[in-house]
Amino acid sequence: MAAKAGKLALKRRYERATSIAPFYTGGPLAAARGGAHLACKCGGDVKLLDAATGAITATIAADAEDITALALSPSGQELVAAGRDMMVKTWDVQTQKKVRSWKSGHGNSFVQQLAYDETGTLVAGGCSDAVVRVWDAGRGFATHSLSGHGALITSLAFGPTPRSDPNKLTLFSGAEDGEVRVWALASKSCTAVLRGHDSAVTAMTLHMDTKTLVTGGRDRVVSVWDLDTMKAAHSLPVYDTIEGLAVVEPAAAAGDDASKKKRKSKGAPAAGAGALQRGDLEVVTAGANGQLKRWRIGSGKCVTSEPERAGRVAYAALLHLPAQGDSQEACLVAVTIENTLLFLRPESLEITKQMVGYNDEVVDIAFASTEPAVLAVCTNSDHLRLFDTATQSCRLLYGHTVSRPCSSPYCTHARTHARTHARTHARTHHVRMHHVIAPLTADTRKPCLQACIGM
Repeated sequence: MAAKAGKLALKRRYERATSIAPFYTGGPLAAARGGAHLACKCGGDVKLLDAATGAITATIAADAEDITALALSPSGQELVAAGRDMMVKTWDVQTQKKVRSWKSGHGNSFVQQLAYDETGTLVAGGCSDAVVRVWDAGRGFATHSLSGHGALITSLAFGPTPRSDPNKLTLFSGAEDGEVRVWALASKSCTAVLRGHDSAVTAMTLHMDTKTLVTGGRDRVVSVWDLDTMKAAHSLPVYDTIEGLAVVEPAAAAGDDASKKKRKSKGAPAAGAGALQRGDLEVVTAGANGQLKRWRIGSGKCVTSEPERAGRVAYAALLHLPAQGDSQEACLVAVTIENTLLFLRPESLEITKQMVGYNDEVVDIAFASTEPAVLAVCTNSDHLRLFDTATQSCRLLYGHTVSRPCSSPYCTHARTHARTHARTHARTHHVRMHHVIAPLTADTRKPCLQACIGM
């Protein structure tokens, strides 16, 4: 039936073009070695996320009481998950079907950490009974049970597979008491105990070109170990309880004469002129202070800090995604305790993309812009969320001091010339006018243009 004159004919049926769905509710998450995909815990499921586009590519029903650990195989084709049901399960990422499962240990022991070796044939688990167990990922049977830790396992990392003898594989494990153990899988024995922390070792990573192990703990210290001597080469006080770290190549500044010279470091392996030395390496730390920092190992100095921004909260983890040819540059993924993923440039620690894993209760929505399509979302938190519907990137606007900024509910927008604004108000009768800046990742110290107090 034709619309009456003077009235707008509206659609009665709409097809969904895109959706902003939860993908991370806190807890374990993992990245494939190539960095193309992320696996995130979302309630009792695992969401697979495309790191480049932010799109949810698959959902795996992990059928566990509570997922305690995740790991993706180096190829990204297999996912292993463990939960408080004392089971370890592997899933085919392409079909989202469970391939096999096995019991994690004896009694009520469950897995708290998981890691694949670089070939994807072995998976190691740090169990709640302080035992490190290794399984054949393809057949699901235990190959090693490594006892020696006296506290909960808090971090795991496989060494590279020796090409001359793949059986001479090394496994590193960190515990809650600050102890790091080095395991030789061929002999099923502990070959070294590294003591450089007074609290839980929450992160560890290897840099094999310089034969270096880097560990970080909640004692606010980064320890750098020489893998030839199994002794500490450097110790960096970072003044932050570390929850994640990543070793990155040095960002040499243009015109920096010192960066052009070969740096020498205590305990660094011998190398030819111009070769990367241990002291040249830089490490990025993430922790309770909510600010990423980049440290030079040789000097122990902080060379770069994450720019100041509103709403800074503590970090829970840090991932390093390597470059994918020309399609994707190397980046860091910092995970906050509010289930937000920040994608940053390793050199400057500037945010390139921000994704909110869980919105909780949505109380109001409105379009803040149509080109590009930017959706303003008010939840039961104290900030306004601006979503780019094309990329899923989100920008958070702060200002209100109580939750539910639009709980009346009321959320609207206005356009003035080339500028776009979003107006919010809260139960405290405060009304704020926010400036919506494109792109959404742009940093601004004063996103709130004006605040009014009503009666």
